Amino acid sequence: MFLFHFTSSERVGIITLLFVSITIIFILDSLDPKIQNTIPQIRNKKFTSNHFRKYQTRTKNVHTKNYTFFVFDPNTLPFDGFIKMGLSEKQATVIIRYRTKGGKFKTASDFAKIYSISDEDHKAFKPYIKIDTTLFIPRAKKWHIFHKQIMTQDLNISTENDLIKLPHIGCSRAHTIIAFREKLGGYFSLDQLYELYGFTHELVDSIKPLFTIDSINHKRININTASFSEMKSHPYFKFFTTKKIIDYRKIKGVISTPSELLYNKIIDSITYHKISNYISVK
Repeated sequence: MFLFHFTSSERVGIITLLFVSITIIFILDSLDPKIQNTIPQIRNKKFTSNHFRKYQTRTKNVHTKNYTFFVFDPNTLPFDGFIKMGLSEKQATVIIRYRTKGGKFKTASDFAKIYSISDEDHKAFKPYIKIDTTLFIPRAKKWHIFHKQIMTQDLNISTENDLIKLPHIGCSRAHTIIAFREKLGGYFSLDQLYELYGFTHELVDSIKPLFTIDSINHKRININTASFSEMKSHPYFKFFTTKKIIDYRKIKGVISTPSELLYNKIIDSITYHKISNYISVK
């Protein structure tokens, strides 16, 4: 009973203390589940914040440009064209400077050799690069004819002096042309110049416009009467060609037409077309 003998002020204090204690216990009990539920949210917020920060950092590092795509040749596109595509002035300047110094883009991959062009730039433009490869085909050396009026010469009646006056001929070549003409019995086609010893295709291509073949009175060989040596002296009559014609003539007696040689397979078609302009049967 002694414990309950308190003064009125002491009883008020004890009651107040009990009330505060109960209140604190009640508050703590009510806060525990909230705190437990809040922890994952805090963790999620922290993760989300870090994830967004990393994503934002990566986004800032991505190099993006506004390109204008169209088919182009990096060897010929002007400065303004590169700017129009979306390249910077620095990049366009580097490309133009590279070309000015003799640089060429032979393939689409060569465009990546420019140090100012990134891999991203190259990958973006590569499908649109169209290079004119004909610019890189070696061109044969051209023989230039003098820029003055030159009278053409009839290849079958020109003298050596006439030929010497023409560009790229000279004494030696003039003699070769005349000597071959005498052996043939006259030129039938300008393409026969390709058969001349020491005459390249380039040379013949350049001098053909200087000649004509107006006179066609070729010297012909009578295959019914010509001897073996007479036939063999012609540039187009090889040993076996001549022998076959002579043997056929001995069997046939008289060859009626030159075409018999081809029809009866005495000579092949290539040989026949070469000698047909230089043979006769009477």
